[in-house]
Amino acid sequence: MLPAPDRHECLCYHVGSMKTLTIRVSEEKLAQLRDFAARLGISPEDLARAGVDDLLARPAEAFEQAVEYVVHKNADLYRRLA
Repeated sequence: MLPAPDRHECLCYHVGSMKTLTIRVSEEKLAQLRDFAARLGISPEDLARAGVDDLLARPAEAFEQAVEYVVHKNADLYRRLA
């Protein structure tokens, strides 16, 4: 069993076949999340989900950029070796 959140609130979401994730955030962070979400016209849960999606997409984007850089940088070498 989890201890009482002591000045923290839990943010939960569950949509369709998605799984539920519960995180603990300080009251201050939750207020910031709610304010930012309200400015965007979305729920705090949707904003948190978008943040997770963005975070998980970054490694793939960074890898693709690195591959593109290496391929472009070594294009002459690859042509000579082919």
